[in-house]
Amino acid sequence: MDSWLIHLLRLAVKGALVSSFIFISLNLLSSYLGPLKISINSKNVDQKTLFSVTGEGSVSVKPDIATISMGIVVQNPSVTEGQKKSNEIINRTTNALKTLGVSEKDIKTVSYNIYPNYTYDNGKQSLNGYNINIDLSIKVRDFELLNKVIDTATASGVNQVGGVSFDVEKKEEATNKARAEAVRLAKEKALRLSSLAGLKLGRIVNLSEGQSLERPPFVSMDAKGIGGGGGETQVQPGQTEVKVSVTLDYETL
Repeated sequence: MDSWLIHLLRLAVKGALVSSFIFISLNLLSSYLGPLKISINSKNVDQKTLFSVTGEGSVSVKPDIATISMGIVVQNPSVTEGQKKSNEIINRTTNALKTLGVSEKDIKTVSYNIYPNYTYDNGKQSLNGYNINIDLSIKVRDFELLNKVIDTATASGVNQVGGVSFDVEKKEEATNKARAEAVRLAKEKALRLSSLAGLKLGRIVNLSEGQSLERPPFVSMDAKGIGGGGGETQVQPGQTEVKVSVTLDYETL
């Protein structure tokens, strides 16, 4: 018999022996452990067309807190003397505002900077003194005191008033009203548009929200004439608008 045929028969015998061994092993394992379990993972993705609408609700509220930006600028040949003078102004202003009714926790020093002043003569630089710049932030919760706070501060030595900004400290109630209005308008829009388009809507599968707060414009002011010959300060808080937008995603049937 040819050698290649003998080799082929040997391979066949070996394959049969291996198959028999695997078959016997699986039977023995099955009889010992019980039926073998085969796990198959499957995932069904049900894709549906979504119909999205957006509604916006807004509520106008009166601001309940005002923040006044103020500053003190002191020029002095000596750093020590300049700091002494600026500290006197801060203490005098703080005491006057507390007497007026402003809480101490609402009087805050935002920045305290000291800069050297130089003069130049024939290309030579020489020190000419120092600038002490102090920025204050005053929060006013009683708007009847708002104008008096500015006049009192400037009379106490504050020589810069950057402006007044208004905000709503407790706006959750207004936000909830605006949110309810936004959802109502979004649902009405969904019914109206789906009816026009001939669509049948199912359940809401997603909701997203965005909020914004439109404050009254920043009131810029100049310290000149404030609390002095220019008469009393007159600042009005106006209205603040709380806006909420919602997007509803509906299933289409």
